[in-house]
Amino acid sequence: MDKVWNLVGEHPTEMAPCLMAEMEAPDADHWFLFDAGGLLAKNDHSARANRLVLRGCELVDLNDVALADWIDRLTALALADVDISGAADRWMRYPRASYSVPQHAFLARRPEGAFFLYGSMDEALAAPALLKIANDPTHPQRELALSLLGHLATPEADDAFRSVDLSGFSAETQTGAKSLMENRPIFARRDPPKSTREEILAVLQAAVKQRNFQPFLELVEKVPDGERDMVTVMGAEDLPLIRKVRRAMAASGNPHLMEDYPYFTEIIRTLQKGR
Repeated sequence: MDKVWNLVGEHPTEMAPCLMAEMEAPDADHWFLFDAGGLLAKNDHSARANRLVLRGCELVDLNDVALADWIDRLTALALADVDISGAADRWMRYPRASYSVPQHAFLARRPEGAFFLYGSMDEALAAPALLKIANDPTHPQRELALSLLGHLATPEADDAFRSVDLSGFSAETQTGAKSLMENRPIFARRDPPKSTREEILAVLQAAVKQRNFQPFLELVEKVPDGERDMVTVMGAEDLPLIRKVRRAMAASGNPHLMEDYPYFTEIIRTLQKGR
């Protein structure tokens, strides 16, 4: 099998179509689909390839995979605007939903893994998927889904959040949900800003295009309250970029970048309110 994988890796243009044809067989082995999907993800990012990579993630026995790799593969698809909600729901129901991230000395449990998966998705795809779970009284993770839905920060997601019948949730969850809708902190603008629009755009574009957050982290170290500059020099027209950066933060699987996600949520809410 290693020889086959090496052959595809050395000649992806010629061999990838053959690999995909094998993966498209109705009776394809589930482990083969996942294993081959890892190779395919490195060499082909077409819609056809993405569908097959996703199929492997949806069908493979989660007891057989390294969960960190499984989630990384899905979040990469999510950043390409693929709907991974079916696979993400597997994580929500999987009884052994946790894995270690040695490079960050971090244990990702179900809430963190769910955040990585749904947070990396296009909000237009994540919101209905989370709403479906939150509205299902039999789903074991409806409270987690409700929490994730409440932080997507789009008008559509907010409407979906408000539509959920909270009567079946715990008193604590009901109180938290009502507080989340009523308390929407925003950032005060700063005049003059400490960072220029050009500086901010450069670090955001690096995060999106190269998934390189080092320039962003350096700017944060230079200007710790840089969110005030962002809401000063950026406007509603920048929201798609800011949302994509926030999704890339979730997809990174980095617990340190998780801490910056709420700041981006408040930046989004501030810019949505206008000046």
